[in-house]
Amino acid sequence: MSCSSPCPDAVSDRLLDDLAAQLGCYALSELHQRQWYRRLPQVLEGIEVGAYSLRAWNDAVSYIADRRLTFDAPQDACDFLISFAEKER
Repeated sequence: MSCSSPCPDAVSDRLLDDLAAQLGCYALSELHQRQWYRRLPQVLEGIEVGAYSLRAWNDAVSYIADRRLTFDAPQDACDFLISFAEKER
């Protein structure tokens, strides 16, 4: 249960937008809907964790899981989201 290895290139803050696009959401607000939780782990496992900032990962956890958690490493936030989606679907 881990995401892909870090990417040495530029770091982005567009994680939520990219997740919504890869899942096929029409709007970012759809990420709150359980219907996407089934595919979310698969999408997360294909994402380059290091391509996104730690802030972007923490924002994704807050937005998708509706929890104010702060992780010290992007990988930890990614793993949490995978676990969350698997439990909530």
